[in-house]
Amino acid sequence: MPSAATPPTPANDIQVQLEYLADLPLYKSTKPLQYVPGFENDSRSTVHLSPGPPEILHDVRTLSPDTFALDDNGFRYIKAPTKFCDWNSQDAIAREYMPQMEALLKREVEGVDEVVLFDARIRYGESSGTKTVDGMHYNPFARQVHVDQTESSIITKIRSMTELKADFLLRGRSRIINVWRPIRHPVYDCGLAIADGGALKDGDVIECDRMRRDDGQFWDTMGVVKYREGYRWYYMSEQAEEDVLIFKNYDSDKRVKAR
Repeated sequence: MPSAATPPTPANDIQVQLEYLADLPLYKSTKPLQYVPGFENDSRSTVHLSPGPPEILHDVRTLSPDTFALDDNGFRYIKAPTKFCDWNSQDAIAREYMPQMEALLKREVEGVDEVVLFDARIRYGESSGTKTVDGMHYNPFARQVHVDQTESSIITKIRSMTELKADFLLRGRSRIINVWRPIRHPVYDCGLAIADGGALKDGDVIECDRMRRDDGQFWDTMGVVKYREGYRWYYMSEQAEEDVLIFKNYDSDKRVKAR
């Protein structure tokens, strides 16, 4: 007799309280402002955080890979193993790893004609950042609900990086896409939670100016988020090195659900 099929492992959904922008009257008349790094320790920062009510992070482990799409949800998990391991070297990352990411984006993202890679950062669990001798930044995890950049900073970045090609590129479709993976072992804590971008509403993301703490100069803009009912949150339990999350920060195509 054939053996009985092994039932799927139950999803490890977990209940958490995420840190949101506090619901203060201040933000009705004042744009949020952060001095970074370490905005929470700088009295000039006007971003105040508050834990939201308990919410469920849904584990994607038992879901089909086709459950999520970049244009519908703003993210996808894919299998993309790498043999690269020289994570302390900015030069090696640029020379060996970044071309792999360019190929991955061209393979996994629909309609890609050109890829411009502009940043590589490593996150870790310590509370303060470090820097290797050749310039590789190790930054602490961001512990607030946020969007890395908003449209105004993204347009500025595209123009600064592509110069004469910028107007041509901006007449087409432009996207900012993050590629996120563990680099040494599976993630057992401090994993990355991702919200369903297709469920966002106008006004959910509030633009925040970021200033450099050392010289007080403008750096860029990011998005901060107040709590409301209806966000849909996901994560991958024990995400391993080959489990790559790609997610959108921006999409100029206004026809798609998740921008």
